Amino acid sequence: MQDKAMKALVDIGVFSPKQANWFNFGCIRVAEEEIAAAIKKHPKKHREAIDGTFKHACCTEMLRAKGSYTLYRAHVRELIERMIAGVDVRPGTKAEVLAMMSGLSFIAPLTREFYAVYVRLFSGIYPQHMAAIGNPDWKREEPWPGRTDELIGELQRKLIDSRGIEPTKKKPKKGASLEVHSQERSRVPSHPQNGHGPRDSGLPRGRGSRPHNGRNQRPVRRAQGNRREPARRRPLD
Repeated sequence: MQDKAMKALVDIGVFSPKQANWFNFGCIRVAEEEIAAAIKKHPKKHREAIDGTFKHACCTEMLRAKGSYTLYRAHVRELIERMIAGVDVRPGTKAEVLAMMSGLSFIAPLTREFYAVYVRLFSGIYPQHMAAIGNPDWKREEPWPGRTDELIGELQRKLIDSRGIEPTKKKPKKGASLEVHSQERSRVPSHPQNGHGPRDSGLPRGRGSRPHNGRNQRPVRRAQGNRREPARRRPLD
């Protein structure tokens, strides 16, 4: 959803497809400032988690398109809070949701529900600007209590980003091997009592099984002790 929205904004000419690189270098400075401030504010036991925020704080395309350090600063702060709490950092932040909705508002007017979301996020990230324009109450545009929180959660899940986290590979079961799995898929008997290859009949050798070369094989006589049972003679006519 994030890529489609960004592509639509580029197509209509709202943003340039090539943003200036100076913003990326400025974001590195902002991330370092926020991480250093969080280390001083929180106890030492959270320092490792806070330091790990830097590798997840890459500036996404929507934030880069807006070119606002204030917006990116709110993005980093939310990621730091998630790292301290030990929750998933991949869902979109409120700053990313606001950037996406700001871009979509240039394409079409926002509905009543999404306007309430926009006003709430904007007032939280830009309180000084909201106070300058009159500080409208977003709750007046909310259809029912709690609907704005539901929409923000849905948009954050849709704006999920890997943030440099590689997907975990599934480990094979203990004791399993590729040979066993290949035999199970091809349904080839692997037990020594059920044959030794794909052409075996599944019966133990010597118990009436026949080779697959077209020749008959004489069955083995039942043994009595250590001696074989003598062949029975055919009676005379």
